[in-house]
Amino acid sequence: MTRSGCCWHLNTTYKIVNDNPVVIKTIEMDHQKYPFLYTTTTTFGKKKKEIVKKEIDFGQMPVKELFSFRLQKNNKKVVLFDDGENNLYYALIKSNESVEFNYPEENNTENQPFMIDAISKNISFTNEKTTYTIYQKINQDNTMTVGIKVKNNNKTLDLVGNATTIKGDLKSISSKKYNNKK
Repeated sequence: MTRSGCCWHLNTTYKIVNDNPVVIKTIEMDHQKYPFLYTTTTTFGKKKKEIVKKEIDFGQMPVKELFSFRLQKNNKKVVLFDDGENNLYYALIKSNESVEFNYPEENNTENQPFMIDAISKNISFTNEKTTYTIYQKINQDNTMTVGIKVKNNNKTLDLVGNATTIKGDLKSISSKKYNNKK
């Protein structure tokens, strides 16, 4: 194992070929792009194969999940979380716990702040020309509705969430101050 201290580790697996060690696999864990953990698994054989997995370590303090639910159509997890440094993040997480999309994006100087609707408490952000609005509402029959509305070029897609999977509350996020929230 090779490591830089707290935030970067490299594990290497060898096999002996003709009395010489030959690398057959490396696993690199990089936590330098906090709050994300990148794991790169490289296997060496006839062809080199590399798989990169991006995750959020919610067990790692001070990262805190504030609001989450699963989408009805594909069971992906929608999460709003605090990185422990007073920054709000959005992530769409696949069933294998890898991050498919997150906002704000790392190293993007054009990230816009999250916007809170004063009445509905919906939380929105714009990434390039697409606006994402996370909503949670109580219907007249006291049932809960949750989801994300994705608007691009006057087209709106409603990604409906499974209300039974809700953890947290959007209203609690709207009342807290974050560095990247208006």
